Amino acid sequence: MQTVQFAARMKKNTIKVPRAYKDFYDQSVQVILVKEDKNLSCDLGRFAGTIRLREDPVRYQRRMRREWK
Repeated sequence: MQTVQFAARMKKNTIKVPRAYKDFYDQSVQVILVKEDKNLSCDLGRFAGTIRLREDPVRYQRRMRREWK
């Protein structure tokens, strides 16, 4: 299985595949459509400082793993 990703604009229910992927033509493929929302900010910095840990992450992980045994 080979996976590629590229950006395209759908027009008249058609998506043009870049020429770099000409080996895919006349092949059966799976397509996943992801709609970009221009209103959402992708700036992860807006989440900085919003998480407060009450316990050391490694200590928490060890404690959780002990419960699995």
